[in-house]
Amino acid sequence: MKTLTVTIPASRNIVFNYLSDINNFPEWATEFCLELKQVDGKYKVLSPMGELFIDIEADRKTGVIDYCTSANGRSRDRLATRLLELPNGDSQYAVHLIQGEEMPDKLYERQLDSLQHELDQIYALFSK
Repeated sequence: MKTLTVTIPASRNIVFNYLSDINNFPEWATEFCLELKQVDGKYKVLSPMGELFIDIEADRKTGVIDYCTSANGRSRDRLATRLLELPNGDSQYAVHLIQGEEMPDKLYERQLDSLQHELDQIYALFSK
């Protein structure tokens, strides 16, 4: 498992509202989310791995924002993240990426690079 972090120059509340809203996902997750659509009341994302169901499990109190995906709507993969408030009023966003047993090292490294790019995009959105 590797953890990537970014310090965001905005309050935790503002960043939490943004990251926990599925409609904002395509704006910053451009490496993973090629398209977002709603089908029968559920969200689907077109990703480099194909079309996946996606939902967000977020808890404002703890700052947990987990992105859950599934190809079949049942078994789910989870990208675990957490948003913290820093003493100066900025936010720190941490993303934990776990390498599965069958995942080749090269693919894992590509996913880490993609995540870093997306964290950079989140930073840029709040730095304007």
